[in-house]
Amino acid sequence: MSGIVIAALIAATAATLVWGAAILARGQRSDRRLLALCFVLQLPMSAVAYHLVRTPLDRAVHGLLGDGALYAWGRLLYAPVTEEPAKLWPLLIPWIARRVTRSNAARVAAALGLGFGVGEIGLLADLIRVNPRVAGLAWHELTGFMVERFLVCLVHGLLTAMALLGWKAWRIGLAGGLALAILLHLAVNLPIAAVHAGWFGTEPATLTVLMSVWNAAFFIAALVVLLVLDGKR
Repeated sequence: MSGIVIAALIAATAATLVWGAAILARGQRSDRRLLALCFVLQLPMSAVAYHLVRTPLDRAVHGLLGDGALYAWGRLLYAPVTEEPAKLWPLLIPWIARRVTRSNAARVAAALGLGFGVGEIGLLADLIRVNPRVAGLAWHELTGFMVERFLVCLVHGLLTAMALLGWKAWRIGLAGGLALAILLHLAVNLPIAAVHAGWFGTEPATLTVLMSVWNAAFFIAALVVLLVLDGKR
């Protein structure tokens, strides 16, 4: 078994156990089936959004724009506009939609985001395992990948919470909440485009620190905001 596969399994297991336990512990016993189902239903959605929506979209956009700055920056929108709606599809199931309330919306969002994030770990591992620079690495050399993915699973919950709280608690409604989630997701990914554009140079150590600090900031924001939102019952 390759190092990236082992690293992905470790990150996915850790995120499921730690964040899953925290979400269930904060929820009512009557909500546990709902939270578990939301988590499970989201597991394949990262791959579905990537292969069935994002990849065909990229081919279409590239065919229209060709290579260039507009295409390069436009690709920054792919993840926000495909992933955030994908996280909400369980709301189409009446049994789930009826059980989402103002008091449990933050927890349901965290469960949806966690399921999506855990599935995303598998997708990313599959995509990068063919990279020669990664293929030869042992799992313990991929600590950065494991830590980042563990943190991002909670960040996904924060983004989804914008849509669900918009629907159940705020005046902006579901559409406004989804728009806010997309904007926040865009902010999360902005440094990636800036790095590719060369705004911060090419020194690997500098770029690693930059991305780590940015991800850590959003993780802390996710942890604090989700706790605050969940506390307003």
